[in-house]
Amino acid sequence: MSGAPGVPADAGEFAPGLERILRRMRSPSDAMIAVGPGWYRLLVELDARLESLDPGYRIIRPVDERYGVVSYEVESVIGITGTLDDVVTAFELKSATVCERCGGPGQLLSHGHGGWLKTICPDCARGTGYRPEPAR
Repeated sequence: MSGAPGVPADAGEFAPGLERILRRMRSPSDAMIAVGPGWYRLLVELDARLESLDPGYRIIRPVDERYGVVSYEVESVIGITGTLDDVVTAFELKSATVCERCGGPGQLLSHGHGGWLKTICPDCARGTGYRPEPAR
């Protein structure tokens, strides 16, 4: 871990931004960021955008990956949760184009037909068994 509890050890230049995100957690027991380093920049950008709309917004569950994209659930303290959700949705869609491991261009891949999903680049996918989902 880096200096602050919950900040990933590999946060590097993004540590201050990730620490701000962790302080927004509604419950201290949820203060966790469980995504790869390739998405740290995306998270910091998302936080800045949400803060510009509602400086006191809260995160209602740990930040993680679901179905191969960022999962970031928020609530507004000024009554604009729907607006914040729209911003989050746009960033979730963007995360499907950014490698979770290295931050380069990525794509949503699956591990076996109908298996686990992950957004990674071809280099990071090498040797992992993740491949483009076959057409149905």
